[in-house]
Amino acid sequence: MSKFNIYDHITELFVKSLEKGVVPWQKTWRTGMPRSLRQEYRGVNRFMLLLVAEDREYVSNLWLTWNDVQRLGGKVKPHSRSALVTYFKVLQFAGQEEDDDPRRVPMLRYYKVFNADVVERLPITTVPTPVEEHQAAGDILKGYRNAPRVLHRMSANPRYRPGPDVMELPPAGQFNDVPAYWQTMFHELVHSTGHSSRLKRWTEGYDHAFGSEDYSKEELIAELGSAFLMNRVGLESETTHENSAAYLGSWLRVLKADNRFVYQAASKAQRAVDYIRGETDPARETPRV
Repeated sequence: MSKFNIYDHITELFVKSLEKGVVPWQKTWRTGMPRSLRQEYRGVNRFMLLLVAEDREYVSNLWLTWNDVQRLGGKVKPHSRSALVTYFKVLQFAGQEEDDDPRRVPMLRYYKVFNADVVERLPITTVPTPVEEHQAAGDILKGYRNAPRVLHRMSANPRYRPGPDVMELPPAGQFNDVPAYWQTMFHELVHSTGHSSRLKRWTEGYDHAFGSEDYSKEELIAELGSAFLMNRVGLESETTHENSAAYLGSWLRVLKADNRFVYQAASKAQRAVDYIRGETDPARETPRV
C-alpha cells in the first residue's frame, strides 16, 4: 500500500473537478463558509471542505473534530466519512555548531473533521452562516489601501497593468449581472497585490508567457482569491471568465506534475485577500511548502 500524501489528496480533489470541465471555485456552493467551533477555515482548507460538502450534499457549514463531538456530547453517525484539514507544524532543529541559531522547518500536517450533518445530538445550531450584504463588495474596494487606480472604459478588456499600476474594466452595466462585475473586479484586484509595492509575487525571471507555469499559477491565484471574496460578501454568479476553459488544460498539466501547486496557489490567494482587506502585514513571511 502506498504511503498517504496530503499534497496528493489536495490535488486529487481539484483534478477530479477540472477533468469534468468544472472549475471548482466557480461552483454555487450550497453551504456558507466552512468553519470550526472557533473560526472560519481559510485558504486551501476552505475549498477542500466546500468540495467535500458539495460532493456529499452537506447543508451545514460547521466541521467538528472527534474531540469536539465528544466534548459536546454528540455522536458521529455510523459509516460516516471524515474530511481532512491541513495545518503547519514548525519543527525546530539544533544548529550544527554550538553558536548556530536553531533551524525552523514548517511541515504540513493534517487532521480529520466531521460535518455537523453526520453528527447526532449536537446542542448547537448548525445552519449556514448568513452572508454579508451585497454592498460589502463595494466596501472591500473602498477599504483596499494602496490600491491601484481603477479605470472604467467601454471597450476595455478586464486586465491589470502592473507598469502604470492600473486596472481597466468595462462599466458595470456592460456585464451580464452585478455579481459578474464583482467577480471580475476581485480577480483583477488579486492580480494587483502581486505588484512590487505590495506582495511582490513577480520575482526576477517570472515567465509572463500564456500557458507557462508562472502564468498559470498567477491566474489560479487570482481565480481563487476572487472566489474567496465572492464567498465572503455572499455574491454568486452564473457567469465564468471566458478564459477559464483555456486554462483548464494548463492547470491540469501543472497540477499533475506538481502536487504542491494547489496548496501554494491557495496560500498566496488567501494572503492576497488578507492584504486587500487590510488584515495582513505585507512583510510577513509565508511558509514555503
